[in-house]
Amino acid sequence: MREGLAITHEAHHRALQHHFENMEQQREAGTLGMWVFLVTEIMFFGALFLAYTLYRYQYPAAFASASNHLDIRLGAINTVVLIVSSFTMAMAVYSTQLENNATRSSVSS
Repeated sequence: MREGLAITHEAHHRALQHHFENMEQQREAGTLGMWVFLVTEIMFFGALFLAYTLYRYQYPAAFASASNHLDIRLGAINTVVLIVSSFTMAMAVYSTQLENNATRSSVSS
């Protein structure tokens, strides 16, 4: 081994990923990533809602005519599917958090 290169074997947290130096850096990167994701979603959906509003304002007759072709049952089914899938994902996250907490408490005992 070359001089000046020392290998340090510090105790690392189990959740620390290899590309981060410490848990604080990992947390800050995760927080920044979440904010970037939220901002891009706001910009994307903001543009969609703006386009919808502009087209609905410019072509009210076309929107009124198209609304006669909508099927309320399909819209209701789609809404139920979206709500149930969101609930399922929320429960999966909740269950995982409970399982992680139970694992942590049993390891520390």
